[in-house]
Amino acid sequence: MTNAAAFAVFGLLLAVPGRLVALGLVPAMALFTLAEMLSMPPSGELGTSLAPEHIRGRYLGVFQLSWTVGNTIAPALLTMLLSRGPLWPWVVVGALNLLALPLVLSLGDRTPRDGARQEPAPPAQEGLTS
Repeated sequence: MTNAAAFAVFGLLLAVPGRLVALGLVPAMALFTLAEMLSMPPSGELGTSLAPEHIRGRYLGVFQLSWTVGNTIAPALLTMLLSRGPLWPWVVVGALNLLALPLVLSLGDRTPRDGARQEPAPPAQEGLTS
């Protein structure tokens, strides 16, 4: 959500007259930086914690490859979007961030895959000594 808000602010700056853009860039960049600081540690952790231990290296390789592919196609994609209008890159990036939110929230369900439920540990009883 923080990323989407940052991109919304960047997009709104397109409607602001010349000198006022500089005043809006600082808070927009600060919001974007905050979003990056909040998202990077959990995304890196997910890449390792969700991977089965015996093929963890492959998961990390695919995770890194996704960044490489994104960095490779981003200039052409953003150039194409900018050719359609200055607002389009911000709309697409903001929409992708909003669409990713339900996917990220779905990762929180960590039930065992074999269907077996783990029983919670019984509460500790006070006054008992061993």
